[in-house]
Amino acid sequence: LGEDASAIQAARRALELSLKMSSWSNSIVDPIAARISCEVMMRFGAGQEAFDLLSEYDDLPESLRITFASLATELGRSNVALEALRNDDTPLAASLRGFILTTQNRYQPAIRNLRIALREEPEDVAAAMNLSVALWNTGSRKKAVSAALRASRTAPGRKDASLHYLELLLETRD
Repeated sequence: LGEDASAIQAARRALELSLKMSSWSNSIVDPIAARISCEVMMRFGAGQEAFDLLSEYDDLPESLRITFASLATELGRSNVALEALRNDDTPLAASLRGFILTTQNRYQPAIRNLRIALREEPEDVAAAMNLSVALWNTGSRKKAVSAALRASRTAPGRKDASLHYLELLLETRD
């Protein structure tokens, strides 16, 4: 328990150092270290502080945009997350947008984003599961079961994907 404060302090310092701008490239020195630091801070209850530090930068690299949007989502600021991802056309951003939109019960735009993500990254289990949830909530039960099956087959070792598929199968048995 006493190590939590030390972990947060070390992660904060690492984040501050990694977010410094490189003098020769005008970019963040170490975006990977910054992302890991944010994850540590979030895990130990300092997500708001990591979010605040990242908020100071207008042009985050892709990996940190996703991290920033994830932090915003975890902190209940989904509209900030969606704004951060607005101009990001990567499959990971589309998948995260789809997740956020699903949690907001905005299923049609979620479905569009999740299909884009899966077209580019067919092995994205989270996108397939979220697509299943969004489809289910629009009444497209067969498509939802199909998306859940895709998720469970893509990652047979993931119990959450298998249980989700089984749950939908049981719901559709009439």
